Amino acid sequence: MKIKRWSVQDFPVVKDSATVKETLHKMRQYQTNECIVIDDEGYFKGVVNKEDLIDMDLSLSISEKASLPDFFVHEDDNITHALLLFLEHQEPYLPVVDENLKVVGAVSLHDFLEALIEALAIDVPGIRFSVILEDKPGELKKIVDLLSRGNINILSILTAREVDGRREVFIKVDTENEKLLADLFDTIGLKIENLEKEEGF
Repeated sequence: MKIKRWSVQDFPVVKDSATVKETLHKMRQYQTNECIVIDDEGYFKGVVNKEDLIDMDLSLSISEKASLPDFFVHEDDNITHALLLFLEHQEPYLPVVDENLKVVGAVSLHDFLEALIEALAIDVPGIRFSVILEDKPGELKKIVDLLSRGNINILSILTAREVDGRREVFIKVDTENEKLLADLFDTIGLKIENLEKEEGF
């Protein structure tokens, strides 16, 4: 999923000509300690933090305090790239820029969580279950083929490495028939570890 799908237009941004007073007001408005800074044409000039402005005259421009950071994303980046930056820098917003470094939006951790909800199909009804598989090529195909034979659509798949060289695979499917799933997996002698109905929203 590309960042531009989750980029929002409502975020703390000021022009580099803004005063300290205007910038602090913007930070209070968004309950954050940083603002994204752009020039008159909307190009990314950096970010400014509240701690950089504490001792400044309120009437001064923030232009000299804006610094170009390495935590921004391009609109065609994958959403997982944004997550890594959030973990590394722990900033409330990431500027989203185009190929010319013009700011086209921002993405927050909340936006990432919404993307994750969609990727995991949490918002749609169905059953989420897990199975333990050997961590080798072809194991997941057995599950995919099995569900296909049962005419069950897969909504999401997530895997996590187990300590003993196996993987726990979490699958969300669009059926609510628990017996159908159990009967299918019995045919290949594989146990469903956890199973839970999700109502969606």
